[in-house]
Amino acid sequence: MKKYMTVECNNMELLHPKFFDTLFETKSYMLKRFCSICIRTYKKYRYNFKIKSQKDFDEVVKELTKSGIRDYENDFTEYEAWAKTYSQHQWRCRIFKVEI
Repeated sequence: MKKYMTVECNNMELLHPKFFDTLFETKSYMLKRFCSICIRTYKKYRYNFKIKSQKDFDEVVKELTKSGIRDYENDFTEYEAWAKTYSQHQWRCRIFKVEI
């Protein structure tokens, strides 16, 4: 059975992987984690997104781009996200397709 897995790393420490059934669920989780990391660093911005559809996901991406959170230290692609944390650590998250 094919599943998707996220693996997070915070300052060279691997965190527990999480498994999801669909790519959309996985990308949504990664985006939520990215937002929670960035929001702790940039206090001026508040995270209150509810991602239930692809349209919601696209709106969040558009809002993050407009807000200025996405820069050279905090950004994401389709399968990876990275950010500088409040304590100046480097956080990363990557999506992998796995066969279980």
